[in-house]
Amino acid sequence: MVTARVLSGAADLGFVEGITVDHGLDQRTIGHDSLIVVVHPRHPWAQRKTPLRPADLAAARLVMREPGSGTREVFEKAIEPLRPGPAPAPLVELGSSTAVKAAVLDGLGPAVISVLVVRNELETGQLRHVPVPRFTIDRKLRAIWTAGVRPPEVANMFVQHAARSSVTPP
Repeated sequence: MVTARVLSGAADLGFVEGITVDHGLDQRTIGHDSLIVVVHPRHPWAQRKTPLRPADLAAARLVMREPGSGTREVFEKAIEPLRPGPAPAPLVELGSSTAVKAAVLDGLGPAVISVLVVRNELETGQLRHVPVPRFTIDRKLRAIWTAGVRPPEVANMFVQHAARSSVTPP
C-alpha cells in the first residue's frame, strides 16, 4: 500500500485517492476525479432505456479493486447508506485499475472506476458509461509525503508538474 511505504520511509512520495490521508503525512491536492459505472457494450446495463437506480448498484456484484485501495474505499463509503444489508461479494477483486478495466473489457461484469482511467475506451465505444442519478462520487487526487520532512527536490518538481498537468474529468 502506498501510504505504508511512505510512512515506513520506503518511498519519499506517493499518490493516493482515498477519503482521508493518514496521520503522519503531509499532502497536496494535485487533481480531481470522478468514479463512474462502466460495462461492456453487450452487458444488459448498456441496453437500459432508463438510468440505473442507486439501490440496484448497491445490490450488484461488481469487478472491484482490492480491499485497502482508495478507489474501493471511496466507493464503499458512498454506496454503504444505500445497502439494506451486507455488501454482495465482488465478482472478482483485482490489484489495479488497469486490471479492473481489462476485466470489464472482457465482459466479466460491471465496475465502478475512475473516469480518467476509462476515458479512451468510452470515446471509442469499447465501454459504456451507465448513469446512476443522484449518485456521484468525486474525489481528490493527492501527493503524500512524511509530515515535517521535505521530499527531495526531484519529488517536489514531480508534484508541481503533476499539479500543473492534472486532468480533470469531463
